[in-house]
Amino acid sequence: MKGRIFKSTGSWYEVLAEDHKKYECRVRGKFRLDEIKESNPVAVGDYVIFELENDIGSITEILPRQNHILRQSVKKTGHASVLAANVDQVMLVATFKQPRTSWGFIDRFLVAAESFRIPQVLVFNKKDILTQDQLEELLPMLNRYESFGVSTMIISAGFDDDISNVHNFLEGKTTLVAGHSGVGKSTLLNRLSPIISQATSTISDFSDKGTHTTTFAEMVAGIKQGLLVEQLMGATQGNVLNGDFSGNVLLGYKIENGRLAGRVKNTMVSGNVYQALKQIPALGNDARWVDGFLHTPSICCSNLPVASKGG
Repeated sequence: MKGRIFKSTGSWYEVLAEDHKKYECRVRGKFRLDEIKESNPVAVGDYVIFELENDIGSITEILPRQNHILRQSVKKTGHASVLAANVDQVMLVATFKQPRTSWGFIDRFLVAAESFRIPQVLVFNKKDILTQDQLEELLPMLNRYESFGVSTMIISAGFDDDISNVHNFLEGKTTLVAGHSGVGKSTLLNRLSPIISQATSTISDFSDKGTHTTTFAEMVAGIKQGLLVEQLMGATQGNVLNGDFSGNVLLGYKIENGRLAGRVKNTMVSGNVYQALKQIPALGNDARWVDGFLHTPSICCSNLPVASKGG
């Protein structure tokens, strides 16, 4: 059966098939694409062939791509991650402040898209918080990008007229939407299509950055060395007053260079839940029920002590 990768959550892929149904699929074996060293050879937007068995699909083939856009890996020389495949255009959402998007980042992203001959749209969000002087500083830069063939606009995701203008750019096209955390991507997407229901967060006054709300796959890809905990025993028996806890990992996986690297054994996690909740660099947009009573997304925590013996 033929379908298109609709969503990626680690080793699982949601595929929209020709029969207009969605199937949960996994990759059969390892794919290696000619001349490309990729950490995720199957990407959102790929057209694939898969086989069904008990309503679970096995991806057996990736069909030739019209295009794709890569992000070079900072961890493995010569390797890259595929952000998306078979797209009509990319839309980079940026902000002049709260947080400020660097011109260097914008240039690198647009050059990467142009190298694959993918049209670019540059959207500066949060115009409602800019002063007149800041708008006058921003406009000449956007005119410069326009002269290079980049479509640009300044918007506020809360304004209906602005949302209508963005919608006109996106209608009928497959678009990769990118940008730093806190620039308003999720708010913008929710306004464009309420069924998307992306999680949103406020900007931290201390760091002037947003709490990253992202997919599980993106969250794992951004971790150089860590631990994915699926099941933890004993954590609920910690000290409720001071927040200290420790628990044995019943089901967990090593994360190395942005990829799951095998199951761990004899591993314990400890720390303080109140301190951990103050240091959350990212939240997943994959909220689900756990044990029938807790509804939670994937949570990325930093600086939690982990003890392991024998793998």
